[in-house]
Amino acid sequence: MNAAEEIVKYWYQKKGYFLMESIGLPRGKEIDFLVVKLSKDSKRILDRLHIEVQVSNRSANYRDNPNEIARDYHNKKFKSVERFVREILGSNYKMVEVRGKMAYRNKDIRDEYIKLRRKKGVEVILFEKILEEVIGKLRTNTEGNSVIQALQLVKFQKGK
Repeated sequence: MNAAEEIVKYWYQKKGYFLMESIGLPRGKEIDFLVVKLSKDSKRILDRLHIEVQVSNRSANYRDNPNEIARDYHNKKFKSVERFVREILGSNYKMVEVRGKMAYRNKDIRDEYIKLRRKKGVEVILFEKILEEVIGKLRTNTEGNSVIQALQLVKFQKGK
């Protein structure tokens, strides 16, 4: 699991979600997270999510336009695993994509991309919003996750 996925996992866990992570499937496919949130009495499932995380320092400038990226990513990460996700979560689940920066020909394309993803029923959450919230809520208590510990070091050693 990469650092961005660790941060997303931590964020959802702090919101009370239970996660299955890095689910390997045949033909080299992988699901980043299948997630549920239970009611306080644990008798009802309040939320079911299939989450994919796409954050990279290298993927900031794409060769394809937003339409092509949205189509290809949807087919690869959501459509191709839909049957498996339904077996685990049932048919009533939400698709969520966590996205980092995106550019096409050095122009920011996230707003256009997000509109395209919404048309396919996918909620897009910006990674920097998650990162900002996680860092903002960190305290000095030691976290077990080394990625979160690194964020704590950055936050508290810089004096923020």
